[in-house]
Amino acid sequence: MNRRSTSALWLTVCLSALLPCGCTSISIEPSCPDALRVGESGILAAHEDNPGEIAQYAWEVLPSDAGTVENPDQPQTTFTALQEGTVVLRLTASDGIYRVQSQCTTLITALTLTVTLEATPDAAEVGETVLLTCVSVGPTEAAEFIFTQTGGEPVELTDFLPGVAAFVPEQADDLSFECVGADAAGVTGLPGSVSVLITEAADGGGRDGGRDPRNPR
Repeated sequence: MNRRSTSALWLTVCLSALLPCGCTSISIEPSCPDALRVGESGILAAHEDNPGEIAQYAWEVLPSDAGTVENPDQPQTTFTALQEGTVVLRLTASDGIYRVQSQCTTLITALTLTVTLEATPDAAEVGETVLLTCVSVGPTEAAEFIFTQTGGEPVELTDFLPGVAAFVPEQADDLSFECVGADAAGVTGLPGSVSVLITEAADGGGRDGGRDPRNPR
């Protein structure tokens, strides 16, 4: 994580009528990801010290169209990269008496390998063959597609064409899957995802009769 503060502006206001100057103030050392690709997200953290009871926080993105902060008023939150280039994540924090400001930087690189994942059908019955199709949609074509089940009762995925896998569910459930594409060097892009709702067969058995998913009809 990038915790190098490229600049730090201390704006301290000591209310001499209430507290003597030299009292302990809030301090921050914000961190952000060293690098993200367009569309990726990463954690921002204030790493605050002596925040007091009424600390307030405000994250800024410079330039403003480079990305978004999910909860800009929280000491730890999520940043999503939207534009290629170097982005400054500036944090202003206040403990009610003192206000401090510091920042970190993230390099956002272009996303060149993306995929979409579709299920056919996207709602099926127990025993029915479901095809998962993963397709490159970015400027870089994937040399390999990697399927992973991410939720639901485990099923056996069978690869029988590049970018196409199949499974036959054995029980009703809500299943979810991801696919990532890898280029010739093995570098993967962002995943595509899909969910498939599996219900009990109306006749109490699968409509496929357990047919071979390598030869779906």
